[in-house]
Amino acid sequence: MARSVRQLLDAAREFHHQLSVFYTEVGEETEESRVKLLLDYMSRHEENLENSLEAYEEQAGQNVLERWMKFTPDAPGDDLLSDIEIHPEMSVDEVIDMAMEFDERLITFYRQISESTTVPAVRQLFSNLVEQEEAEEHMAARVAIEADSY
Repeated sequence: MARSVRQLLDAAREFHHQLSVFYTEVGEETEESRVKLLLDYMSRHEENLENSLEAYEEQAGQNVLERWMKFTPDAPGDDLLSDIEIHPEMSVDEVIDMAMEFDERLITFYRQISESTTVPAVRQLFSNLVEQEEAEEHMAARVAIEADSY
């Protein structure tokens, strides 16, 4: 399916928005205070990433945003929760595993776009997003480990 770079970034922003809302809703259902604290952090974190992508779009040139990609991967939010098991008694480890799965979906999405384009500016944009998301994944893992130690 052909989509513009803007549409791909919008899909990624929507993914972060869905995750933020999802983490908030799961956090409201859980009884475990450490899990609730972790989910609250993750919800705010996803909201910040959504805002960061919006800023990325504002800084990118129109010639990059309006560039059409002939073949694009499915958006990472498609069937977001189809294979994730959610329950109110989730442990910190289960939440971490779930979050890592979501991060990997987004990294794969960005990497596929970066590797499929011949346009240097588009490749650089999505390569930067891969690096940013990998760094965020490492930071989230550290926060999760700290939450598990309380």
